[in-house]
Amino acid sequence: MPDLPKSFEFYQQPKRELLMKLYNEADICLFPSIREGWGLIVTEAMAHKCAVVGNNTGVVLELCKDEETALISKSKSVEDLENKLFRVIEDERLMKKLQDNGYELAKKYSFSNQSKIFEEYLLSLVE
Repeated sequence: MPDLPKSFEFYQQPKRELLMKLYNEADICLFPSIREGWGLIVTEAMAHKCAVVGNNTGVVLELCKDEETALISKSKSVEDLENKLFRVIEDERLMKKLQDNGYELAKKYSFSNQSKIFEEYLLSLVE
């Protein structure tokens, strides 16, 4: 990406191992999408205890609660997203709260938990 500052790193479709390493090294996940079908990155980041800052679209709109599991920009403006990002950077207690609450939310969507719910549903159909 030619316009990217030299201090930034850009990864396009990183291998799973690298992606997990990046999540583990991060404290915050910035989700700037303005249109998104789902956005698996948000739940993956939460599962790695990253605080999420994002726009109210896709998974953020469907799953997150503003000020509890993420900081959500309702205006989808760069300025609002930037302000929310700096709030998390400057407020360690807020960051920890978002990380912990996001992690608990992501656990609800783990494969083992979701397969158990699905199994219970299927069993309820044959009763």
